[in-house]
Formats: sequence, structure tokens, C-alpha cells
Amino acid sequence: MDDREYERLVSMKSNDLQECVDEMRKMLESAKPRMFSQVDVIINSEDLQALLDRMERAIPQEVGLAIDIVDKQNDILLQTKDRCNDYSKKTQEKVKGMLEEAAKRSMVMVGQENIVVQAESEANEIMYTANEQAQQIKRSSEAQAQDHSEGRKDPAVTCTPAHP
Repeated sequence: MDDREYERLVSMKSNDLQECVDEMRKMLESAKPRMFSQVDVIINSEDLQALLDRMERAIPQEVGLAIDIVDKQNDILLQTKDRCNDYSKKTQEKVKGMLEEAAKRSMVMVGQENIVVQAESEANEIMYTANEQAQQIKRSSEAQAQDHSEGRKDPAVTCTPAHP
């Protein structure tokens, strides 16, 4: 049974029950009052029995259709829940991957930062040592120049020009 046929059947059965209820109302409205009573009425029992039989046939079908509707809704809900769970898992996996990638990049950046800090430290140390050596050479040169200008010559220290 396809969806259109199912909807038509549901609509038909609902209409059938509604028609039965409407006929019962008409029956009561058109019924003749019983003598000496304001609430009791006279109704044709055959017509009432036929109407009740029709309702008895329609009600189980209505209940069956209602059960089918509820089952169909439950199936849709389960499918939707499954899709949501799948989407949630995929999203969680994607977020987890993104976080892992961010952590890796962060570690690389921290490592690079550490390398830069270490390189700066080593460069500062080299600069300090170079400055110290330059100062020492300057002091030594100044001392030699002063000794030379005073006429003292230290036989252990000789200056020879460097050849390029």
C-alpha cells in the first residue's frame, strides 16, 4: 500500500465514522418523544442496529490504521534518530581530527619557538664571547702600543702583519 492509498483509506474510514456519528445525531433529533417523558425517545431499532454494525466494522479498521500510523511514525523517528547519531559521530570524528591537527601544529610552533629561543640564546652567548675577546684584544693591543711608544719591547710578543 503506497502513501496516497494509505491516506485515502485513513480519510475514508475517518469519514465513515464521522458519518455514523452524524446519522446518530440526526436519528436522535428526529426521534419522537415517548409519551409522558421529556428525555426518552422512540428510535427505529433496525436503523440503530445497522448504524452500530457499521461503526463496529469501522472502529477496528480505525484502530488498525491508527496503529499503522503510530508504527510509521516510530519508523520515521528511528530513522531520524539513526541519521542524527550518524551525523553526530561524523561531526565528533571531524572535530577530533581538527583538534588533533591543531595540537600537532601547536607542538610544531612550540618546537619552532623553542628553536628560536635557543638560537637567540646561543647567538647572545657568541656575541658576548666575541665582545669579551674583542675587548681583550683591544686591551692587549693598547698595552703593546704603549710599550712600543715607550721604547720597551717585549721579546715574547711580536706583531706580524697578517697576509690575506
